[in-house]
Amino acid sequence: MFGNCSAPLKVQHSSEGLNDKLEINKNGTALNKIVFLTFEVTLVDSINDLYNFKLKNTLFAPGLLKQNKLDDQMAIEPYYFYYQVSGENQKLKTYQKVQNPLQTVYEYAGENGLNKKLIQKRSGEMIVRFNYNKDSKYISFFKPEKNTKTFKTIYHALL
Repeated sequence: MFGNCSAPLKVQHSSEGLNDKLEINKNGTALNKIVFLTFEVTLVDSINDLYNFKLKNTLFAPGLLKQNKLDDQMAIEPYYFYYQVSGENQKLKTYQKVQNPLQTVYEYAGENGLNKKLIQKRSGEMIVRFNYNKDSKYISFFKPEKNTKTFKTIYHALL
């Protein structure tokens, strides 16, 4: 479900500022822990490709996630959202990926072999996870553009 991508991609930033202030570390409980965030994602406008993200649940766990390094030439997958947690300078290091909760691909046996059917939804839930440290300040979500060589920012929030 999760993985890292350090592929050199272009990111198109939206003109909008911060969408939300999530305040996940109000009492210092998130520091040096694994943070699990559950978001409800809704497609608000399919023509302009606009989404609404609503934080539904926050969990903390002790420990550290492994940082798996993947090949820089890894293909960007169209049925995933990508996200990053960044610091004050918002310098990008790696992308994490999570299944797009608004698109489900079903595979089934057909007359000519394996067939696929894409189911599109207006809303769905997804869970993201990351290591929270003193430099964690923002979370941003990106969607691959149709050419899958460029990302579009679809959500940005202050942690």
